[in-house]
Amino acid sequence: MKYRFFIGVFLFLSISLTMASQAQAFSNEGLSYDKRLSNYSYPFKVENFGFQSQNKSLEMSYMYLFGTGNEQNVVLLHGKNFNGAYWEETARFLSNQGYNVLMPDQIGFGKSSKPKDYQYSFSALARNTKQLMTYLNRSLSLKSIREAKTFF
Repeated sequence: MKYRFFIGVFLFLSISLTMASQAQAFSNEGLSYDKRLSNYSYPFKVENFGFQSQNKSLEMSYMYLFGTGNEQNVVLLHGKNFNGAYWEETARFLSNQGYNVLMPDQIGFGKSSKPKDYQYSFSALARNTKQLMTYLNRSLSLKSIREAKTFF
């Protein structure tokens, strides 16, 4: 009886360790991403906007979907530890409703630059997004950014 207990514990631990090592090998199999997620596919075409912030040259990646006949703009902002691709379904819905949809990857996230020694404050991220919107307003001849709707 004493041996049955030890055999049971041994089998349980052996099976648990085998399953854990297989799960670890499976979850990492074939995954290889650089810090700009170059090999990670986004649902829409990704563009880059170069600008200066906190004395650094940065690139903010973004996706922009043109709506079907509507000139109103919507900006979808991801939270920290997410990226613009997070908004795929919402962006498709809004675009089909006629809205132009902007989905930036904030600095430090997704395909955007990830500088060291950078203050990732909400005010800095907001300024960066405003610079992107001003650039797009000029380059895409969009309506004024003051008319853009922002959904969080």
